[in-house]
Amino acid sequence: MNATDDTTFYKLVRQQRSTSRPLTSCLLHEGKKLTSPEEISDGWAKHFETLATPINDQRYDNSYLKQATEDLNHLQIAFQTRGITIEDTDVPEVEGAVAKLNNSKAADSMGLTAEHLK
Repeated sequence: MNATDDTTFYKLVRQQRSTSRPLTSCLLHEGKKLTSPEEISDGWAKHFETLATPINDQRYDNSYLKQATEDLNHLQIAFQTRGITIEDTDVPEVEGAVAKLNNSKAADSMGLTAEHLK
């Protein structure tokens, strides 16, 4: 992200947080116009589910997926050999961790800051 993108992003975040009206009254998803809060919520859920699902697309970074899969396998083997069990996380645990992140800190390698997640 460049400085202009950051400025625009934070401006939009401030606008959204300062109003009590619904953030989105209409969402266009897969060519369908979604207008009810339930439809909009489901549309966003489907959108992000699609983003999280690997696909065969020339724009998709297969080397990154391969590296992430290998890293996960190595971690699982290391934990199993040491007898370490890791419990699944749940939504409240993730929300709590995100809430504890410090604001106004440097972005990570992908350009994300704590404010992007809050």
